[in-house]
Amino acid sequence: MEKRIILVCKPLRFYTTNDEDLFFNWLKKIKCIEDYKGVGNALHVLIKSKKIEDSELLELFGIFDRYNLMQNN
Repeated sequence: MEKRIILVCKPLRFYTTNDEDLFFNWLKKIKCIEDYKGVGNALHVLIKSKKIEDSELLELFGIFDRYNLMQNN
């Protein structure tokens, strides 16, 4: 059975509709992301494979840092 990588984005805070749109548009552009869905008050992001390109990893770090999603909850 193949293990799946799921990143949990929490807390999600958007200050404007445009801010939320920018977040999801950015998320859609990251090629290693297969899908995402809301689960309770979190967003679960499914990663396509175990091999992630360096540029994609930088994008993931960037979006997690920009939206302050790297907290220990």
